[in-house]
Order: sequence, then structure tokens, then C-alpha cells
Amino acid sequence: MNKKILFIPLDERPCNRLFPNQIIEYTNGFTLFEPPLNILGNKKMPSDFKLLKAFILNNVSAADALIISIDQLLYGGIVPSRVHHLSTSELYSRLSLINEIKKTKPNIIIYAFALIMRCPTYSSSDEEPDYYETYGKEINQIGSLIHKNMDYSHLLIDELKEYLSDYMDRRKTNLLMVKETISLLSKGVIDYLIIPQDDSQVSGFTAMDKEVIFKETSKFNSNQIGIYPGADEVGLTLISRIINKLNCSSKRIYIDPLYSESLSLIPSYENMPLYSTIENQIKASLNIITNSYDDADIVLFINYNKDRQDEAYTQGDITNKDIVLSQLERIKKAKKDGKTVGLVDKYYVNGGNLKYMDMLYKTIGFSYIDSYASWNTSSNSLGTVISFATILSYSNNPQNRNKFFAQRIYDDLIYQGYVRNYISSNILDNLGLTIFDLKGKEEYITKIAKEKIEEYAKTHFPILYSDYKIERIELPWRRMFEVDIEVE
Repeated sequence: MNKKILFIPLDERPCNRLFPNQIIEYTNGFTLFEPPLNILGNKKMPSDFKLLKAFILNNVSAADALIISIDQLLYGGIVPSRVHHLSTSELYSRLSLINEIKKTKPNIIIYAFALIMRCPTYSSSDEEPDYYETYGKEINQIGSLIHKNMDYSHLLIDELKEYLSDYMDRRKTNLLMVKETISLLSKGVIDYLIIPQDDSQVSGFTAMDKEVIFKETSKFNSNQIGIYPGADEVGLTLISRIINKLNCSSKRIYIDPLYSESLSLIPSYENMPLYSTIENQIKASLNIITNSYDDADIVLFINYNKDRQDEAYTQGDITNKDIVLSQLERIKKAKKDGKTVGLVDKYYVNGGNLKYMDMLYKTIGFSYIDSYASWNTSSNSLGTVISFATILSYSNNPQNRNKFFAQRIYDDLIYQGYVRNYISSNILDNLGLTIFDLKGKEEYITKIAKEKIEEYAKTHFPILYSDYKIERIELPWRRMFEVDIEVE
């Protein structure tokens, strides 16, 4: 088998651009090719559509499948989708490229994803329009009040009226383009579509848009469309789906939670119970949930709190050691039974559980884990673990799988769970920096980050530290939130 996948990522960040290439290396007979970095945008600066279009048309003839971010195609990335002033006629023209591809190559498989635009609860213009720095919280509150049919006039001061109008007009445009993308699914131009809800809440503008989309998609089944919380992991999900599709196979996944109660919690920045999202992600990856451990190809261990997710920087000691030890023994057994083992470490949001992973390392060791993630939101990590576990379940080379795992430990667990907060709390203020703006001091900050990551790894995970060294570390958006770590 020699199958080629043309992949158009959501944006230029490592989770969207590099993770797909890193996990595809573990497949047999699949090649992923995507636009070079110079074509893609840079945070609020959108990609060059003419160059992107030319790249797609020049490469699609050799592809067996196309996985494409609609937000990249239309707006030039996830952040540009929130700040653009593009006309609907221009957006319709850009979207027509997918029609053009299907007409010239009718047998190509096209998987797409189009986001429902988020509406953060806080005031910050880091990824939103400039006025969101002052009025973001109020805009979110207005959306929630509108959704609940409640009066919001007390929030609507004169200056905010203009900004709210701009914000709602853009939401209206973006929602229109999601509907138009759904029409391509209806016509058979797109073979499978995911509509992720980025940083979603139970009520507000995003939830209202979701209700509209549910009505638009009621005639489709789960083999045609997926709608659930997420964003940056969806490219990985669709990669695992196409690999299953082209292998004419599906993997059976058994779910093993730390607490059964956690399956009912609604994770931070999301709007549906955890089990529903797990179910949706497994279906989207063309896998199957099984209630039989013996029948499972993959065992998905999930480390979540019972009823909430706190931020990773608040974490403390483990108070449930017996329960943790029991899960660790089940992890060890699953690996010995020949299962592919995935661990979604989301007891906390925006970073891994340091004490849990320290206990895991000391009790059973990292060799019993195949696929691990703990970055950003629950859905981001779920999609990463499920996708990588799917790919590894086809692989016969256990040694190769460790590099991506090592990067997740250095990034998701140590940087996100410890080092980022250490630097933010102890270094930035003294230099006049903020977590959103490093003011040209990125090289100095990454040097400190590298030293602290290595110091932590050497102390807590010495075998991993001796096997994998950090070759490169960067802060791609010149802020503290995401880091790009390459290990060898």
C-alpha cells in the first residue's frame, strides 16, 4: 500500500502542522504532504490564499485523500477566522475550490472540518478583535443573555454597540459558510465533515450557532458528520479516520476511567458530558466503542477528576493513591495482554497531572504507555491519544513510538504542567513581560524553559531523560501558551 494524503492544517502551530506529520511516520504505506510554512499565516496574519490554492491544485492530482480545514481555506487560519473582513462573495469563491477538486478527481476522498467560532468568557485581544481586550467579557455575557431571552441593555453602552455589531456580523458570515460547507456534504462533494465547537460553553453565541447547525444537519448520520467540542485535534482525528478507511478496518476501543463519575462531567471550555465527546471522537476516527475488554484492540485509560477540571497550575498532591495504583495495575495488565494502551491525562486542564505521572513512572514505568497526551483542553488530548493509538495499533515497531510520547511528556506534562507556570510566576514580571507578549525575549525565555524541562525530567524521569534530548524548543506565537519541542 502506498497512499498519499494531502493535508491542509487549521493553522501553523505545531499541534496542527507538526503533530500530523509526527504520527504519520508510524504508519506503513501512508505519506502526508502539506503546505510549506512560508505559505501559512502567522497568528492574526492569514495565509496567502493564492499560494495556498496553487499548492493544493499542484498536489491534489497525486493524492488519494484530501483532509482540509475550511477555516484555513476561507480565512487563512483559526485566528484570522475571528478577525477577518472578507465578503461573502469572496468566501463563496474560495469554497468553490473543493467543488473544482471533486469534479476533476471524482474518486478522491475528501474529509473536511469547519469550526463554530468561539466566544471567550474573558477580555483579551490576543486571539480576538482588538476591542475584545476591553469588552470581551461583556460580549460573552450578552450572548448568554440573548440565548436565555434575558435583557442585556444594561451592558450595551454606546461604544460597545459598534463593536458588538462587528462581532455579530462576523459570526453571521462564518455561520453562513459552515452551512454552505454542509451543502457540499449533501451533494457528495465532501465525504465526511466534522464541525468542532471551539472553546464552547453551555449557553451563549457558540451554543446558539450549534443549535442552528444541529437543525441543518439533522438528516445526516454519524457516518457523514460529527459535531462536538474541539478544534486543534481534529486534523489528527481525520488522519486516523482515513487510515482506518483505506485499511478497510476499525479498531475496538475499551474505556477505563479513573473514576466512573468523570464520564458525566462537562470538561472546562466544553459544553457536553465527557462520555458523549469520547463517543463522538471514537466514531469520528472510524473506531468502535466496545464494552468487552477481551475484544478490545485499544484500551483508553482516562485520568479525570470526578466532577470538575481545575487549571494545571493549581495542582497538588494525590489524595486517592489506592485508586490511582489500581488504574496503574490495569494499565500494566493491558499492555501485557497485547493491547495498544492510550492514556488521556486530563485531571487538570492546560497541562498534565505531575503527581499521577510521577507515580506511574515509579510504579510501572513509561514503557507500558503507547499513546499519551495532556495538552490544552479535554478534546484536544482525547483526539491526540485516540488518533495515535489507532495508528500504533497497526504498527509492529514498538521502539519508534517512543519519540512522540517523549515529546508529549516534555511538552504537555512538564512544560504545560510545571515550567510554564514557573516562568510566568517567577520570571516574566521582573522583565516587564506578560504571558501573551514576550516582547522579543523569546530566545531568553526558551533557554530557561529548556533548562527547567531538562532539570525536571532528569530528576523525575531519568530513563526518559537519558534516552531523549531536546534538540529544539520554540515559542511559535511569541507567548507562553504553546511550545514547540523537538526531541531526538
